[in-house]
Amino acid sequence: MKRLWILGLFLPGLCLALLFLAPLCALSLLEEASSSPPSFSLPASYASCGGQPSKSSGETALASMLLNPGKWGINSMGLTLTPLMASGILGNLEVESGFSPKASNGSHFGIAQWDGSRWSRLVESYKDPYLLSSQAAFIFEELSSDFRGAYLALKSATSPASAAGAFALKYEICSQALFEREEEAKEAFSFLSSFSGGGCSFSNSSAPSSISNYSWMCSSMRVCKAGEFGEFDWQGKGGYQCYWYWLTREAMLHGKNSIKNPGTPDAGSLGLWAASQRGWTSGSFPRAGGAVSGFGSPLGSGPPFGHVAVVEKVEQGSSGWKIEISGGNFYGNGSWNGYYTQWLTEAQLSTVKDLRFFWKNSWFK
Repeated sequence: MKRLWILGLFLPGLCLALLFLAPLCALSLLEEASSSPPSFSLPASYASCGGQPSKSSGETALASMLLNPGKWGINSMGLTLTPLMASGILGNLEVESGFSPKASNGSHFGIAQWDGSRWSRLVESYKDPYLLSSQAAFIFEELSSDFRGAYLALKSATSPASAAGAFALKYEICSQALFEREEEAKEAFSFLSSFSGGGCSFSNSSAPSSISNYSWMCSSMRVCKAGEFGEFDWQGKGGYQCYWYWLTREAMLHGKNSIKNPGTPDAGSLGLWAASQRGWTSGSFPRAGGAVSGFGSPLGSGPPFGHVAVVEKVEQGSSGWKIEISGGNFYGNGSWNGYYTQWLTEAQLSTVKDLRFFWKNSWFK
C-alpha cells in the first residue's frame, strides 16, 4: 500500500483550518524512528497464506490489538470492534502515519497524528506512549469517551469505505484524502476477512507425514535415492541438512528459479538475514509457504548452527496459532532418513532464540 506522505510537499496548507483540532489531517512528510516490531500474532482466521497480500508488521500487530485487545493487556473500555470497523481505523492510520507510533511532523504525533492536547493526555496516561499497544489503548479510551460518536459511526458503517469515512470525519476530524482512506480500508478489510475460519496451507502439494526420507521429492526435484541432492547439490558434503531441505522445498513450492542459496554461515540466522534483504519479509507471524528459523528447542539445535524449516500450514490452536512444519536433518547427522513433519504451537516456539518467520515477497505475487 502506498503511503501518501509525499503529498505534503505539494499541499502544505492542507486542512490548515483544522490545525488546532484533533489528529493531523495534513499529509506531511513524517519522521520515523526505527524500532523493532513487537512480537505479535493474529488468529488463524487472519493468517497470511500463499497468494494473500503481505501486510506490514505494524498493521498486522495493530489489527490484532484492535480485534483482540485483551491478549495485549489493553483495556477496551467495554468496546468491541468488528473486522469491518477495524478496517476503517486501519485505512485512516495508514494514511496518517503508516502505522509508525513515532511518526511526527513536529506538531502532531503517533499513529493517529494526535495534536498537542490529545497527545499530552496520551503521554500522561501511559508509561511508554511510543508503544504501539499504548496508542491502540488510547484509541479505545477516546472512542469510549470524548469520541463516542466516532465509535457509534463505525458501528453503523455498512462497508469498509463508509467505516473509513466515519473514522476520518468523527475521529480524525478531517475530510481530506477520503478516497485514499477508503481504498486503504478496503485492502485492510480484505486482509482481515480473507480467512473466515479454519487454517490455511500454501498448495495442494503438501509435505507427506508418513515417510522419513526425501524420495517423495523425486519427480519434481530429482531427489530419488540416497546420494541425490537435486538442484542444490552439496557434492555430498554435510549430507541432507535442514538448510538443503529449506532450499529444495521452497524451490519445489515456488519454482526452481525462485530461490538461490544465500550462503549464510548457519541455518538459525536465516530469518535475520532475510530482514536485511530487499525483496524479503521477516517477522513474528507465520505464513504458509514461507519458513521459520531460530536457535534451540523445540525448533531444533541451539547455537552455533540453529535450524530452519518450511511452514506448511497455519491453524488456530487453543491459545494462539499453531503451525505444521516440514524439515530435514531430524537426527542431526544429515542422513537420508532425516526428513520429518511436526506441529508446533505459538507457546512452544516462544522460547526459541532469534525466532523469525520469513519469505521472499515474489513467492506470493
